[in-house]
Amino acid sequence: MSEEEIPRNAMETQRALQGIKFALVSIIVGLSYIDCRASLAISSFRQIFADLLDGKVLPPVASFVFPLRSIFLVISCLIPAVAICTIFMRPKSRIFYLLGALTLAAVLAAILLFTALWSPLLNELDQLGPRPNP
Repeated sequence: MSEEEIPRNAMETQRALQGIKFALVSIIVGLSYIDCRASLAISSFRQIFADLLDGKVLPPVASFVFPLRSIFLVISCLIPAVAICTIFMRPKSRIFYLLGALTLAAVLAAILLFTALWSPLLNELDQLGPRPNP
């Protein structure tokens, strides 16, 4: 390898790492948007379930998530903000670990939010019993 090829390969590697970092940040921002929309919908779902359940107790996951609406909303906004900040940092292995952790946090928040939003409805459907065969 000549001395000219080494800097060129290093620049190509840096560009590739920047592209991968941008793709990861885009995924995180998309997941966080879903989390944010679900967090904003909690109050509407709470009203629907109050009418649907007619005084029955909410499932445990919904009872845990519904009072923490503002915390989930803040987390859903902080995750993409931190991810976007990494775009302006040099690509080092620590940044990719951070982006991986942010992706995991966004996915776990989405799972928890959607489980909480669907669990009361699914419980009510389960209580209706099996459908009779025609």
